[in-house]
Amino acid sequence: MAKSLVARGASMAASVWGKLDARVKEKGGTEDAIHVLDKPGGEGLLGVIADLLVKAELKTRNRFLVTIDYSRPLDQMIAAGKYSYVNENITVANFPITDTGKVETEIILVDFGRDIESDDAEKELATMGLEPAGIEHATAFGEKYPDVQREYPIVFLGSVWSGSDGDPHVPFLGCWSDLRELCLDCRSDEWARDYRFAAVRKVLPASAL
Repeated sequence: MAKSLVARGASMAASVWGKLDARVKEKGGTEDAIHVLDKPGGEGLLGVIADLLVKAELKTRNRFLVTIDYSRPLDQMIAAGKYSYVNENITVANFPITDTGKVETEIILVDFGRDIESDDAEKELATMGLEPAGIEHATAFGEKYPDVQREYPIVFLGSVWSGSDGDPHVPFLGCWSDLRELCLDCRSDEWARDYRFAAVRKVLPASAL
């Protein structure tokens, strides 16, 4: 077991070193640039890198397990959440769900700490190895964690409906005077800093495993 862990650690170190070296060269650095980290004074640069890593990891620390039962149609998923209000356009016709079975999924709530547009949020999620959660995650989350929903609004960029006005709309869980809501808002609008973004880990294609 110990040898396996050592081998895995060495493999990860080599992979990270190689990727960092490639990024340095992309930005105009030479092969010597990365070795600055191991020279006197390199501790400051290592500190900067560590700060960036911790900041990225902190964004993915709010994790919640849910079980999605795909045998239930969307209207039953919604009913199980016992919302005070549900947008009338959140229907199976507008948000079709095709998966089957029962799936346990980890939903990660990301706090960007600033106002942010949907495209920028998706790009930042991608850098963390995440992708936006969808309507089935929203209903499962609202059903299991109603008290969390009362703390802050949660956006689910993974499901999009083009409204009658032609603008894309995405679901979010909101709360108003303790009334829990399953709402829609225009994807092109800027989201305020108090919103959280629900994400799941990217699933690699079989060819990449």
